[in-house]
Amino acid sequence: ETLPEEGSPPSLHCYAITSRPSDTDRNGHVNQAVYVNYAVDACTAAVHEGAYKGAVPSSSSGDGRGGAAFDFTRVHLQYLTELLPFQSAEVVTWRQEADSAECEPKLCFLIRQQERALVKGAFWLRREEQPGQATTDASFSSATSASQPTPCSEEKP
Repeated sequence: ETLPEEGSPPSLHCYAITSRPSDTDRNGHVNQAVYVNYAVDACTAAVHEGAYKGAVPSSSSGDGRGGAAFDFTRVHLQYLTELLPFQSAEVVTWRQEADSAECEPKLCFLIRQQERALVKGAFWLRREEQPGQATTDASFSSATSASQPTPCSEEKP
């Protein structure tokens, strides 16, 4: 996945993280499952801030029990490089609409340190099914231009 062009909808949402020693595997790198947790937290924070209208809310959303504020049918994660304990990074999220009626919309994410992409991926959103409507898998493109992402904190000229 690639970051949307600057100024194009939907807007990017940023979420700061700092890895903890308990996030690591026995090799001292952040575990892959933890990256999914970081992305869920970032997308949930964006949903609670009013982003991603139309995402089907989770049954536990807003009831004080915690959990993701959206339901997803699958997740794709591509590890690019390591994150070590006590390092800071940001999770950039954005919504990508379905390419066709048969596909599901996605919440995409990129975990990065400044210009360095660490992990990229997407959550395929569960959508409310219409009577007689079937959903199918959407393809995940492995193409990326994440080598030089635009920081969310940069001011537009």
